[in-house]
Amino acid sequence: MMGVEDRLDFLYNLFEKELQLQSKLLDYAREKKRCLLGNDMERLSEILEEEGELVFQAKGTEAKIKRAWKEIVCQMGLEEEELSVSRLATLAGVGRGERFLLIQQKLRSVLAELRQVNE
Repeated sequence: MMGVEDRLDFLYNLFEKELQLQSKLLDYAREKKRCLLGNDMERLSEILEEEGELVFQAKGTEAKIKRAWKEIVCQMGLEEEELSVSRLATLAGVGRGERFLLIQQKLRSVLAELRQVNE
């Protein structure tokens, strides 16, 4: 059975993967806009296909994050609503906790920009 620290590292790695996927989706969203403005339908079609695969991967990663989160909650003897990334950062200790807060900030920023570009 994985210890809490191993689970925290696993969860962090999943957040990193999610950040990479969402960043790539943001790049595609920007490129889609350029293709639409430049009427490049061939490239747009390629992007949409590649984007679909990334969305599929992101959904899989999000499901893994939810499972890992629940396992950590259970292992720490908490209720799910008691654990936020901020609380997790506190429980994870100084170095590991700062990494969680930083990746949460980066992910929020990418997701906010992705929403804006897709409007």
